[in-house]
Amino acid sequence: MIFRDDDVGKYTDLSTIMRLQDLFDKHGKVHTVAVLMEDLWESKGIWHWLLTTPNLNIALHGWKHDDYSLMNRYAARDEIEKCLTYWENKVKHGGYEFKPLKVFFPPWNRVGRETIEVCDDLGI
Repeated sequence: MIFRDDDVGKYTDLSTIMRLQDLFDKHGKVHTVAVLMEDLWESKGIWHWLLTTPNLNIALHGWKHDDYSLMNRYAARDEIEKCLTYWENKVKHGGYEFKPLKVFFPPWNRVGRETIEVCDDLGI
């Protein structure tokens, strides 16, 4: 079973997410967070928490909370590549150990065939 928090991003309250993490740690469960990349680096507390917290699985949720099922292949690829590049560049810039994003949980859990193909092409 996956316990997943979607929409972790620049507006996430750090103290709340840390209290949630304490519950996962207490019960020995992995906490999966699906992150929105837009300006995530600007929230240094969340960024640091994501990259230093054990027992945490980080997945992509998109750049913003857009409906990927409505995107054509090119729009979906642009958005997802932008996310992956942003993540990699900011992780390296911040001096953190790189954690590759391997899973994409689309907003509203809706995705079209073309987005699935793009994810396959990009290794997520």
